[in-house]
Amino acid sequence: MLIDKKGFIWIAHNLGISRYDGISFTSFTNPEETSISMTDLVEDNYGRIWCHNFNGQIFYIKDDKMVYLKEYDFKKETMFPRLVLYGDELVATSAKGIFICNTHTLKCKYLSLPEHEEKWEYGTIALCKMGNTVLLCSASFLWYTYIGDNKLNALPTKGLNFTALTTPNLRLQLHAQHDTGFVAENSKGILIGIKISNNNLTQIFKKAINANVNTISIVDDNVWINTNGGSFSLFGNDSVKNNNITTIAKDNEGNVWFCSLSDGLMVVYKSSEWKNIQPKGMSSSDFIKCIKITTNRLVLCSQNGLVLINKGFQEKNFFPIYSIPLRHGSPERIQTAFNNNLLLNITKSIYFFDAAKGKVRLLDSIISSNDIVFNYNSAYMANGRSLLMKNLKFWGFKTKALNNQSFNIQDSLFLPFNAYHFQGLKLQQRCRALMFDSITNSLFASFTYGLQRIKDSHITYVYYQGKPLYVSSMTKFRNKIYAGTFNNGLFVIDGYNVSKVTNNTESPQNAIIKLKCCNNHIWIFRANDIQVLDAANDKFVNQYPFPVDIPDITDVEEDNNNIYLATHSGLYTIAISNKAENVQSEPSLLYTLVNNTDTVFRNDISLTASKNNLLFRLAIPVYKNAEKLHFKYRLVSGSDTTASIWYYTQDAQRDIQFNALKPGSYAVEIWAVKDNQIINVKPLSYSFSIEKPWYNTWWFYVVVLLFTVSASVALYQYRLYQLVKMERMRRKISHDLHDDIGSTLSSINIYSQLAKGSYGNEGYIDTIQDNTVGIINSLDDLVWNINPKNDTLGQLVSRMELFATPLLQQKDISCIFRVKLREQSVVIQPDVRANIYLLFKEIINNVVKHAACKQCVVYLIQRGNKLRLVVNDNGKGFNVKAASQHRNGLHTMAERVKQLKGTIQINSSPGEGTEIQIDCYVK
Repeated sequence: MLIDKKGFIWIAHNLGISRYDGISFTSFTNPEETSISMTDLVEDNYGRIWCHNFNGQIFYIKDDKMVYLKEYDFKKETMFPRLVLYGDELVATSAKGIFICNTHTLKCKYLSLPEHEEKWEYGTIALCKMGNTVLLCSASFLWYTYIGDNKLNALPTKGLNFTALTTPNLRLQLHAQHDTGFVAENSKGILIGIKISNNNLTQIFKKAINANVNTISIVDDNVWINTNGGSFSLFGNDSVKNNNITTIAKDNEGNVWFCSLSDGLMVVYKSSEWKNIQPKGMSSSDFIKCIKITTNRLVLCSQNGLVLINKGFQEKNFFPIYSIPLRHGSPERIQTAFNNNLLLNITKSIYFFDAAKGKVRLLDSIISSNDIVFNYNSAYMANGRSLLMKNLKFWGFKTKALNNQSFNIQDSLFLPFNAYHFQGLKLQQRCRALMFDSITNSLFASFTYGLQRIKDSHITYVYYQGKPLYVSSMTKFRNKIYAGTFNNGLFVIDGYNVSKVTNNTESPQNAIIKLKCCNNHIWIFRANDIQVLDAANDKFVNQYPFPVDIPDITDVEEDNNNIYLATHSGLYTIAISNKAENVQSEPSLLYTLVNNTDTVFRNDISLTASKNNLLFRLAIPVYKNAEKLHFKYRLVSGSDTTASIWYYTQDAQRDIQFNALKPGSYAVEIWAVKDNQIINVKPLSYSFSIEKPWYNTWWFYVVVLLFTVSASVALYQYRLYQLVKMERMRRKISHDLHDDIGSTLSSINIYSQLAKGSYGNEGYIDTIQDNTVGIINSLDDLVWNINPKNDTLGQLVSRMELFATPLLQQKDISCIFRVKLREQSVVIQPDVRANIYLLFKEIINNVVKHAACKQCVVYLIQRGNKLRLVVNDNGKGFNVKAASQHRNGLHTMAERVKQLKGTIQINSSPGEGTEIQIDCYVK
């Protein structure tokens, strides 16, 4: 076992190595282990924990990872090594001599034994650090020293006589006390003390143990001898019987830990100074509910209504003097009345304790009270219905004999007496607590709707920063009233001034259940903690180490020397002089878990925007009542306006988690809190940053800007192109109207003039008719081309078939269409569609006018975005080369094909018919 510099407990055992923090064990393994049983734990100056297994492999743990030190060749060793630290060097026994690893650089080396020892094949087998020297023992029981000079020095043994012992059974123990080492001879049950003096190894004592020595442990400079029969102090009377202990250590809290071969890990917690007193006469199911001091004695009241007293502060024996009937309820509190007497507030009644006579009597079985204040001859009672007032003569008191305070409250504030002779305040609200203020001569009463001041005939609310105070309990020290609230902590009322008591203890709770003033201490009871305010000095004192859980504490009292706690398990007492010790311990961040997948060990990391869910795994070496420790933390960001808000984990919780963090730089600040006290000297801090997402970076904004500008320019250019294209189409339409329809209309006009002045004008009329039909067809083609319904390839083919079939049939030419289209719905631009259609019309017109054929076959084939048009006739044909020189129609067709970025091929010869093939793009 090893307790490291941070206070964590490390345990080497048969299943490996584990770290304990008071809550959980964390185990470590390495995939290259050939044996999992571990031993010899040491810690270097850099926080590494070193160990080895029984096969001889050496490991170290750093950043919660177990690393195998391969430089130590365990396969060439005859036994496992023993380890000690010498400054920044790890020294291990070896068959070669010794093995040294620099713990700063992790550079390793072997040092050989002197020449006369090389013949011994086993090298060194044991070592220990004695003062500033490493003492080593060889297998032949020769001795050497190492002092960091890169060599082993032989050590004479004058005055050391091992001849009477069985040499192979001698065992040099790993741990030394300062400059004193220990050698055990287990076969004879002897322990020998050795020391290096004047460069000689000498014996300083020999002690009979009569048992097999396991190990030596050094605890608080005391030597413990651990044997198979038990452990005992070498120079004292302390002992532990049986258990077969191997290691003893003490933690920072003063707890003593034991490693046992038979019983595992054991602990003896630092003992408490509290003494338990069990009053006589109480049943096993009963417990002390209230406690109060009067006339040098303690008065106790149990949950079952048993009233007990002692004869004086020094008397620890309590005896019962009265038993309150169960029908009257259970006790709530004991408070001081007049003349050192006491009132016992029971849930359904009120009792009176006469301090002089030591007797208890019933005052009232009709009403109950949460709190009572006496005013000369009257008693004011905080009740579940209202503030009640009763004349003391109805309880059998002679008012002239009372040593009582006096303040003025007019009876007009109260309702008239009823049959039970008490008055109720006209303000009908539940009243919880009362306190008289001698400075302002007024009464403070805590009602359902807030704390109120009653003076003369006026009732006014008490405010703090414009808000009422919802008070659960009040007490007084000197002339100041302390008021505990349900939701806002502790306040002090000094006359007409109200101020909040700054709490320098760390508690996430603001709800105060009860206040009680004992001497100069204000005891503040909360749901899960108790705080103590030194009212004389206006500061909180350290928590006393309470002997039971806070919810089990029911009441408290103090005399001049002692504190008394009423609990569910009896009455506890402790001397006031036993101040609470604030044991400090520093938390550690074991690792950071990112998005529940990536484990990070280093600080100041930078994460991408998507890795914004972080869990911090914490550990802190706290052992006694470790489950009562929690963490106070906050997340600080440069843009966070709520950086001052602190959050608290649950008790025993060791994880802190943040989800869906926005991009930015962050720092987590963590404090450890136990018993409402911060126990670390400085906060645990961790810095990290979350990068902006790519769409929130400057370069993305530049890309978006460039893209927007480029898109705007492209859109403008496209719009400009469309406008130019539209203008060209308009000009083309205008050109077609002018050239075709205009010239035709001029011809019609001329033929009409000729028809008017001539006989036999039937020819002119036929010409006019033909021209008119031509105009109609041209206008029809123009309208068809412009109409967006005709933009598809299928509509174009239908139009071509509608044009060619009747025209060819009029000339007794058989027309056959063979169409193979993959996408009839593909959209064709108007200019492409017009050029294809006009090309087709030109070809068909040439067939009608010149081919003198009987059959015309049209092929339309689509392949991807290409269209092939083939027109084949069986007419007379022509000489293509001769015709291309003087036929204008062929030039027009070639020009249109060029506009389509296509090709045209004409195959014809006289008497063989004609085939025209056009390939072009349709999209």
